[in-house]
Amino acid sequence: MERLETHLAARALGGFMIDDLSHWYIRLVRRRFWQEKESRDKLSAYAVLSHALRTWLVLAAPFIPFITERIYQDAFRAVETSHPETVHMLRWPKAKKAWINRRLEEEMRVAQQLSSAVASARQTKKVKLRQPVSTVLVVTEDPIVRRTVKGLKNLLLQQSNAKDVRLVGLAEEEKLKRLLLEPNYKGLGPAFRHEAGRAAEALKVQDARKVYDSINREKQFTLNYGGTEYPITSSMVNFREEMSENYAAGEFAEGRVYVDLTIPEELVREGFVRDVVRRLQELRRRLDLPVDAFVEAYVSVPEPERLEWLEDEKDYLMEEVRVKTLHLLRPGESSPKLQAEEKWEIDGRNYEMGIAQLK
Repeated sequence: MERLETHLAARALGGFMIDDLSHWYIRLVRRRFWQEKESRDKLSAYAVLSHALRTWLVLAAPFIPFITERIYQDAFRAVETSHPETVHMLRWPKAKKAWINRRLEEEMRVAQQLSSAVASARQTKKVKLRQPVSTVLVVTEDPIVRRTVKGLKNLLLQQSNAKDVRLVGLAEEEKLKRLLLEPNYKGLGPAFRHEAGRAAEALKVQDARKVYDSINREKQFTLNYGGTEYPITSSMVNFREEMSENYAAGEFAEGRVYVDLTIPEELVREGFVRDVVRRLQELRRRLDLPVDAFVEAYVSVPEPERLEWLEDEKDYLMEEVRVKTLHLLRPGESSPKLQAEEKWEIDGRNYEMGIAQLK
């Protein structure tokens, strides 16, 4: 701002509000907001959010004076009339050096990059973020990334929805890829002439890794064809790498991530329960309920096995959606008439759900 680079300032303010505060911080601390008691943990989360929002309003006011004024009046002055009359009368904020933790900022930046890379990898294989996965592998030589994976492991597990995240080296990374050999007919032709086609078929059944290593090490691979040994050089074959079907790959600035897509039944089950939670939370949003409001809810389940899954995870579902009274219904069982109701399709089957705020 002092250098009149207003476009950079506006971009930084927008990035902070969307990426750091809304998509990251609030998602990390939402369970603290739900605590029943006015605990120190809950109040400190609210205090951080209040401080961040109030400071952001002052910084953003020169760019969006009317919107920031409305938010200030509704969120701050309405509850504390001793505040200055307008957001434009607040003091320009100064950085509190005692609060700055560069190491933690670096690690949080890396954690955001890793989470984004995992989400991108999932998307390439159409695996929803709500579906838990077994393992996320991280390949990097960067010391900050390695430190982050170790120090913020629990946070990364939560944001990646994985059961394990670990660092691996280049050797293990290579095992995740399949090397494919493709004969180069232009190179084979001069050596094999009219037999080039058959030689190509003989090459296709060779171990691609063995051929690759031999050419790299000795400049040739010896192919035994028709009782005769032929030297196969790099001009006669092409190689390409293909990811194992069980993994999805993603990249970030300092390395790569690999998501293990081998999903056992217990994780399929957990993913289904999260799907139901998401639908019920969508109904909460339609009613525009306060974040701490309790509800009554029902779910009509078409399959006995999946009804059993929900019954086993009933406590988790009720906690996530803040349900006090939950009805898990079989097909044909009558449901209570609630404020918001909807039919949802999950894995090709229809589920009826409804919620209502408890007074």
